[in-house]
Amino acid sequence: MDYHSKLLMEGVKTLHNTFDVEIMTFQKKHTENELKVFEAVSKRFKREIYPAINPYSRFDGEDDEYIYEIKYRDKYYDPTMIEFDKYSFNLLYAKNTNRYFIYCVGLQLENCFIVHIFNLTTLTRRNHDFGWEWRKLPQTSHFDNNKKIDKFVGYMKIKEAIKSITVKE
Repeated sequence: MDYHSKLLMEGVKTLHNTFDVEIMTFQKKHTENELKVFEAVSKRFKREIYPAINPYSRFDGEDDEYIYEIKYRDKYYDPTMIEFDKYSFNLLYAKNTNRYFIYCVGLQLENCFIVHIFNLTTLTRRNHDFGWEWRKLPQTSHFDNNKKIDKFVGYMKIKEAIKSITVKE
């Protein structure tokens, strides 16, 4: 759980104890497919990844060594893409908390589920050329919002993943 989420939860507990009232907590919603990615990564590396609970968190999960951004793609893309705002915030946040920024991209194929894992902290330290560019893309990958906006994005080739996990179904 990130620092701000811990503070929020401590504040909620204090209010609850002080006033003896029920307080709703907000949680970041993860899609079923994002949860499949979490599960595959957790099992493969024997890590307990805590999903971000703050609905405004810029990353999807964390543990003591890493922060994780999870993406699920309906189509296979090589290279795969990351938005600069996610990249820059999470890279800086990871640095400030002495952790690594891990980007996980899941894809459902006909008879298996694949997760490609990129260590963006290491790629950045190695001066990886992300090929940053502006593209017109859907505003969000969730919901049915097809409105296109300009996004600054970069790329990683699948062969640059530190690991690819295949889960047979």
